[in-house]
Amino acid sequence: MLLPGLLVSQITGDEIPKAAKDLLLSNIQIKTQPGDELIRADVHIVDGVIAEIGENIEVKRGAKVIEGDELILYAAFISALSHLGQPEEEDDARRSAWRGAPGATPLEQSGLTPHFFASTDYDPGESDLKKYHQQGFGLVHSVPRGFVMPGKGSLYLLTDPADGKVNTLLKKETGLFAQFRNMRRVYPATPLATMSVWREVITDVRYQKDYYDKWSENPSGLSRPAATELDKALFPVVSREQPVFFHTGETRQALRAMNLADELDFEVILANAGRLNDDFLAGLHQGIKILPNLDFPDNPEKEKEEEKEDSEQDDESEEDPEDEKDELPAGIDKEEYEHLKERRKLAWEEQIMLSKKAHDKGALGGFSTLSVDSGDILSAVRLLHKKGMSEDELLEALTTLPAALFGMEGTIGKVKEGYQAHLVLFDGPFTGEDAKPAFLIVDGHLHDLRENDD
Repeated sequence: MLLPGLLVSQITGDEIPKAAKDLLLSNIQIKTQPGDELIRADVHIVDGVIAEIGENIEVKRGAKVIEGDELILYAAFISALSHLGQPEEEDDARRSAWRGAPGATPLEQSGLTPHFFASTDYDPGESDLKKYHQQGFGLVHSVPRGFVMPGKGSLYLLTDPADGKVNTLLKKETGLFAQFRNMRRVYPATPLATMSVWREVITDVRYQKDYYDKWSENPSGLSRPAATELDKALFPVVSREQPVFFHTGETRQALRAMNLADELDFEVILANAGRLNDDFLAGLHQGIKILPNLDFPDNPEKEKEEEKEDSEQDDESEEDPEDEKDELPAGIDKEEYEHLKERRKLAWEEQIMLSKKAHDKGALGGFSTLSVDSGDILSAVRLLHKKGMSEDELLEALTTLPAALFGMEGTIGKVKEGYQAHLVLFDGPFTGEDAKPAFLIVDGHLHDLRENDD
C-alpha cells in the first residue's frame, strides 16, 4: 500500500531527462584538469558519465561520434553565483506596502525569507540559457532575488529546453544567500539595523535548534517545539552545515559580514565581491572564500584614449580652438577632476586584480556572474588573463574550485573517468580572443553551439 504523499515524489520518467546512451569524442585534445598538460585521446560517455578515456575506443553501433579535429575539451564551466532563472522583483510600491507598526512587519516584507528556495520558481529563459551555453557554462548556482535573507541557492545543470528537456536540479540546498540590501521604509532599513536583526534572529534560531534537538532525542516531558519555517531553514546555518553566501560588493560590507560570522559562528563566503582592498585581503581569515564579480567598470585608460581621439578629430575641424573648453563635471575644477580620474583608475585596478590576489592567497572559490551580462563573461575572463591570471588559474576558478565549494569535487569539474559528463569543446584555448565553444555536453546530452553562432 502506498503512503499518502509518496505519489508526489515518484518519478515518471518525464521530469528528469535521460542522458544519451552512447557518445564518443574521437581523437580529441583534452585538458583533464587545471595544471595538467593537454593529451590527445578518445572520450567515451555512457548514460551521462565519462566511462573511458583512451585510444581507439570501440563503441556500440548507433553511438554518436564527434571527431576531435582541433577542438579542446574542458570540464563545463560552473557559475558560482547567479540569479539565472529567478523571477524579476516586484516594483518598490508593492514591496514597501507595509504600513503597520515597524516591530510587527511580516517576515517577507522585512526581506527575511531564508525558507525560500531558488528551485521553487526556477525558469531560465531560452535566450539567457543559450548565452550561458555560448560562454561555455554547463552548471549554474542560482540564488533567489530579495533583500536581507532572500533564501537558499540551488545548483543546476543547464540543459536546453528547445530539446524538450527540463533543467536538472543537481543540488537543492547549497547555502543561504544574504546581503546588506534594504527595503525602503521597512525595518531593517540600514546596514546597522540589518546586523542587529541578524544577531536577534540567529540567537533565537540557535536556542530553537538546541530545544528541537533535545525534543527529537527524547520528547518525554517536553512541549512540542515552536520552531517556524524560518527557524528550520536556518538550522543548517547555525550548525555550520551550510554556508552563507554574503553579497559583499566592497570592503566595508565584507568586514561587516565577517564580523557577523565571527560573532554568531557561521560559515561565510564573500560573494559577488567587487572592491576589496589589500589591507583587507592581508588580514583575511584562513579558510574564507571569495567569489569575485566579473562585472567590471569601464577602463578609465580606454576612456582617456577615446577622449584623446575625439580631441584630435576636433583639432582637425574648422571650429575656432578658442571656443573649445574642457567639459568638467559640475561643481569641481580641473585639478579635482584629475584626482577623480586617478581614483577611478586605482579602483578599476583594484577590482580587476582581486581575482588574482584572492587566488594567490588561496581564497578564490570561483566567479560570480550575478551582475555581469551573460554574454560578456568570457570577455571578462580574458581581461583577467591579460592582467596576469594564467589559463590554469582561470580554469580552476571556472571548474574545480566551485566544484569543491559545493562539496562535489569528486563528481564534477574534471574530465576524468567516473565523473559526470558536463563538458565543453572549444575551437582553441578558451582564453584566446577568438576562441568559441563548438559543443557543450551536459549530463551526456550534446548541444551543437555552432548552429547558434552569430
